[in-house]
Order: sequence, then structure tokens, then C-alpha cells
Amino acid sequence: MLRIIACATALIVCCLSTTSYAEEAIKTGKPIVIPEVDPAKMKPSTAAPAIAYPNPVGEGGKTYTVDRTNRGNTAIIPEADIIQYCSDKSGCIVRIGMHNWDDKGRVASRHFLFFYNKDTRVWRAEAGDTEGTNNNNVTEHVFQAWACYFTDGQYQNWQDKGDTTKDFGLLSWNQYNADCFLTLMP
Repeated sequence: MLRIIACATALIVCCLSTTSYAEEAIKTGKPIVIPEVDPAKMKPSTAAPAIAYPNPVGEGGKTYTVDRTNRGNTAIIPEADIIQYCSDKSGCIVRIGMHNWDDKGRVASRHFLFFYNKDTRVWRAEAGDTEGTNNNNVTEHVFQAWACYFTDGQYQNWQDKGDTTKDFGLLSWNQYNADCFLTLMP
């Protein structure tokens, strides 16, 4: 009950101390001006393109990218690469990054351990304790970082095509207009 009272009090204080544009217009008599947007005058993003972050150099892992122009379509991560990096007793580290969601060139990122059994095709991720079976006709997402998905299913033109192949995928979805990176590290 005290929590409800505290929340209500905070809401009242916030409302009393904040003036909206409409209230300001009423007090001053100034009209509210709604900005017009002319598509012809819109400028393209000045943020660095995905190539501003080149793929890692050396024997450290393998990186996959799906750019914002291919949102809704899966970039293939071959099962052979998953086996190479993630099927031993130490699994692999998966780094996933969402690039340029804010048109400033930033990368929001997460990482986690991932294990894949090449014989039974079962997998498990440390993040969220997610688990699944590859190539079982059911799309199962290993991990989601904002608009970027590491998945065992395939998508084409925003349509789930199921988990009908041995390959995994990287998907940029519609939460943000962003490029997605995924790196498998031994």
C-alpha cells in the first residue's frame, strides 16, 4: 500500500511541476507549431557505415554481418563453422552487436557462451539458459540483442521459413533499423 501511495505522490509531483506544450500555449497565447517534414530535404545518415568496424584479423574467430538493407532476411551461419568453434567441451563465445541503430555509428553489444553437440544437434546458450535442437523444423532463437537475432531458423522477406537446414542464421529484425554483427570465438 505504501508503494502505491509513493507512486501516486511521485506522479502528482511530476504532473504539477511539468508544463506541456499545450499548457504553455494556453498560458502565453502562442500557437503550437507542428514541424513539417519535406522528404526532399532529408539528409542521409552521416554515421559511419558498417565497414567502419572491419572484421577481426587473425585466427580469433569468424564474423558474420547482416546489414540494415537486408532486414527480415537471414544471413547464413554454416553448421560447419558452428561445429568448428562451438562443439568442444569449452563451447564458444558468441559476440553479437547491433550497429548504427541511432544513426551515430554506435554498437550495442552482448556476449555469451554457446555449446553445440554435432552428433545430436542439440544446443544450449548461457544467456537466458536457452536451448534447442537444430534442423527440427521449429525455429528457435538462441539469443536476441535488441533487433539482432542468433537463430537456428531461416527467414526470407520477414517470413519464418522454419528450421529445415543444418545452418544457423543472423537476423536483423524490425525493432531498430540496424546492421547486426555476430562473431564466434573459440
